[in-house]
Amino acid sequence: MTTTGRTVSAFLIAPLAIPLVLCIGHVSMNHPAHYSIAGWIETLRIYAVFGLPVAYGVSLTFGIPLWSAYVLFNISSPLAFAVGGAVLGCIPALMIADPLGAWDKVMFALAGAVSGFLFGTMRRKRAPEPAEKAPVETRSEGKSGGAIPDGLVPPNSGQDIDLAGIAVEDLRRIRDMVEESLRELAVAERGSRGETAVQ
Repeated sequence: MTTTGRTVSAFLIAPLAIPLVLCIGHVSMNHPAHYSIAGWIETLRIYAVFGLPVAYGVSLTFGIPLWSAYVLFNISSPLAFAVGGAVLGCIPALMIADPLGAWDKVMFALAGAVSGFLFGTMRRKRAPEPAEKAPVETRSEGKSGGAIPDGLVPPNSGQDIDLAGIAVEDLRRIRDMVEESLRELAVAERGSRGETAVQ
């Protein structure tokens, strides 16, 4: 997924965590044992119906400029997004006409922090997995049928190389060069002996 796709998905999905956090906070402060499964679902539904429009409104109004500032200053840590989300979460608490208690403000900030952390985590690009190296064959069969020693087969050559034949030809050339050098030395030695005898 591209960076733009991850950002759009994060803006759409991250605010969904806010009603869940507010529901957990509300139930935990009002005797959780008295809540049945239906009570949990109803409380979550209420926070979703009334909280999600506010969450998306704050995200569009204040979240996009904050995200642009993060991009400008190259800030990508999910913890930094969590701090920004906590600040944005306090905005609805301050805009509500009825004064909220300290715990309610904490829960709004916590919900924003969770949403911001989720946003930063979703937007972060995963590191690519290291590619597996293809095994390199170290022994191969040449045209002569003999095994080629380790390390002499070039990787990914795709062709059979008659290294044995090449080695034999090189040895023959070396032998011919040595024989020619020996003959020249013998001729030179005979010549030097002849000059000595004449003197």
